[in-house]
Amino acid sequence: MGQFTFPNFGFAQVKNIVETINEFYGEQVHEGFYPHFNDVALRQNILSAFPALDAVGQNVKELINSGYSALFFENIHLQSFSKADRNKLLYTISLSLGYPTPTDPRLGKLLWDVKPRALPVGHFATFSEHSDRTELHTDTQYYSQPEEYFLLYVVRSARCGGGKSLLCSARQIKKCLLKTAEGQEAFEVLSIFQFPFCIPTTFTETRDAKTIETITAPIFSNKPFIRFRYDTLEKGF
Repeated sequence: MGQFTFPNFGFAQVKNIVETINEFYGEQVHEGFYPHFNDVALRQNILSAFPALDAVGQNVKELINSGYSALFFENIHLQSFSKADRNKLLYTISLSLGYPTPTDPRLGKLLWDVKPRALPVGHFATFSEHSDRTELHTDTQYYSQPEEYFLLYVVRSARCGGGKSLLCSARQIKKCLLKTAEGQEAFEVLSIFQFPFCIPTTFTETRDAKTIETITAPIFSNKPFIRFRYDTLEKGF
């Protein structure tokens, strides 16, 4: 885990970035954004408007490949912008790493608010839809190909004594398992067996609580290195 300072968005850079996104999306600039049909050109234009972002993206990839499990970027200084422009700048940061993938197959939004929601009876909620404790998990473990990176931006810190995050290195988990015969056997099972992951209702094709959708995959694999979430596994079984 490492802490880093993010390069400041200057006024001229923000102006160029916002104008570039508005030009590509026109009147259809929604809060969540959707993949642009010409995302290659969009990304090239964005990185040209803020060259320091390209270096940030490359550094993040190198650090993750060198063994970091999480990176904290402090002082991004987005509080002074409107919500619409802040979302555009967050989208811009994600473009430095590649091409963002939709949060769900139905709506295809690229940005997703983490906040409690009023949910219907029987709805299998994902962690970002309630304010209860979030157990240790990997993101989008119910996708056939989970993303290599995901970005969380804190709009407002928890004011109830919560909001504390526990991070765990999957590499260290594997290293510990392989120290004993029992651990080696467990690792082999977790690497071979196809485990059923139930997809939270919001991210299913139908978004119908009565329809259960699952995928099967091992816990450990080459890509992703690990996928895990207790409640999706429990409901999958």
